[in-house]
Amino acid sequence: MTKSEQLETTFQEVITHLPGRHNMSAETIQLLAKNLVQVCKSFMMFTPEKSVLEGMKSIGEQTLFELEPIPARSLDTVIQDKIKQIQEVLGAKGDEYSTPENRYHNFTTGSAITGQHPAIVLQGYMLKHLISVLDIIKKAGEGETIAYSLFSEKTGDLINYLLLLEGLLEHTGQLKHTPNDAV
Repeated sequence: MTKSEQLETTFQEVITHLPGRHNMSAETIQLLAKNLVQVCKSFMMFTPEKSVLEGMKSIGEQTLFELEPIPARSLDTVIQDKIKQIQEVLGAKGDEYSTPENRYHNFTTGSAITGQHPAIVLQGYMLKHLISVLDIIKKAGEGETIAYSLFSEKTGDLINYLLLLEGLLEHTGQLKHTPNDAV
């Protein structure tokens, strides 16, 4: 069994034991596990030992192109900018997609309509953004240049849905906290 197959099997086992997963078909679990493996592979494309520039230059037998190094923003700056973006978007979207009484209005209403757990409804909303990020990763892996505004928007959307998922599971009482949890 390859490492990818082992990872996929592990993801399938984890997904199978998630609360509320009883409405997911075996095919959906398998597809979700395959997508998670692809995300993991994408993030492992470039290691600390091999920079993006070295990776691009070593594709195939010849050097594709030479680039002058561009000074990168510090990771702290990237994180602070992303936090600010998330707060702005969740504030604006919260007014649009929730009610004063129910921050998770779209998910709970979707749950009432479909009979699915609100987290499963959220997963449906989030899937579109995950696919967009996976498409961006694929394009980057193929050497395409990605517009920062597009990348920032799509990764921000995905982060927002993960935060909403955590809040939703807190709201439904389905997250169990232990004394060692960082809050």
